[in-house]
Amino acid sequence: MATKVTINKKIRSFLSFCNRHAFTIVIFAGFLAYLNAFYGDFAFDDVPLIQEDESYQSASILDNWKRTYWRDEFSQGLYRPLTTFSYWLNIQLTGVYSPAFRTVNITIHIAVSLLLFLFMKQIGAGRVAGLVAVLLFAVHPLHSEAVVPASGRAELLCALFVILGLCIHARFSDRSQIANFAIGLCALFAFWSKEHGIVLLLLCIIYDFFKNGLTCFI
Repeated sequence: MATKVTINKKIRSFLSFCNRHAFTIVIFAGFLAYLNAFYGDFAFDDVPLIQEDESYQSASILDNWKRTYWRDEFSQGLYRPLTTFSYWLNIQLTGVYSPAFRTVNITIHIAVSLLLFLFMKQIGAGRVAGLVAVLLFAVHPLHSEAVVPASGRAELLCALFVILGLCIHARFSDRSQIANFAIGLCALFAFWSKEHGIVLLLLCIIYDFFKNGLTCFI
């Protein structure tokens, strides 16, 4: 009996620790998972997209909104100005330096994980259950293709603004004009990061449907 009580106390103590330090745990796990990738070189799409694109050296801020995602000889008609701007800013601050790009990518990935944790709390997930789910998300090797290559930033920025928009949508149920404007801005930034960002508007509708049923459309 005494052993059972001791175990229960240890479990409660552990859960209490997780509750108090959830953000710190997610941040630490996210950085630790990609620690070995910090000093890798540019690879695959990074080379033609960033390393060999000399236009980033001389472009102005507005030029990022006037060009396609790939330079002219590789152009596919993709328009991702916010992602392009992030590459430009990276180069202006640190030069064409792979670890600097990777540091930004890992930081964005951790921010996405933290926002996902907040969203799970908003939809009623328990703090420990949410923490476990987000830790799996933060360290899952499936995300390495988006986090490690510099060219994966489009997915990261898109995810960041989609989940931020969902958090705002879930938090402000009164749908104030400021909240609606912020959600619209998140949708625009997500779309400017990668065209998949348009899904935010659909996700908001789906969220309302599962929360309120058909009454949300009346």
